[in-house]
Amino acid sequence: SDWSSDVCSSDLDWSARSEEQLMIRYWQHRLREKGKITAIDDTRFRDFIATLGQQLKANVTQARTFSRLELKNILAGDSGEPGNVVLEALDEITAGIWLTPAGKADQFSLNRRVLPFAIGLALVDEVRAAITENEADQSCEAFLGPIADRDIGVEILKVGTSLAFSDAGIRDDTKKALL
Repeated sequence: SDWSSDVCSSDLDWSARSEEQLMIRYWQHRLREKGKITAIDDTRFRDFIATLGQQLKANVTQARTFSRLELKNILAGDSGEPGNVVLEALDEITAGIWLTPAGKADQFSLNRRVLPFAIGLALVDEVRAAITENEADQSCEAFLGPIADRDIGVEILKVGTSLAFSDAGIRDDTKKALL
């Protein structure tokens, strides 16, 4: 089964045009379910997950932990949001499907089920600037490196391709290179 069937309950309407929208919808649902409103929007959340993916791609076989402070700083970025707003959003992220406790206080690791999604978002960010199909192909090869031929690399490329095709900001030549 794919990750979406593992992480989303079947009693809700989870229709979405892409996996990215589905994952973001899950996070939004958790906030609405608890009656919380956050200033962290979809773009900031997407960037947060892509940043984690970028940091994890170098060594996908070893668990990488993030401190609560690291996660807060990544999520806050340059938003200027008050710390309590960022921490509230971070609490929801760490309580959901994204991050799991790493066995030490205030230490988390990315849930292995969403790892291909996070790194796939980072891949899309990497190839977004490509102007030609060749540039996109080279960027993709450099990004995936030695994991390109492994199962995890294939899964990341599959997710990245799906995300790229649902993103109107990605050039057609770039989409073609990902195929």
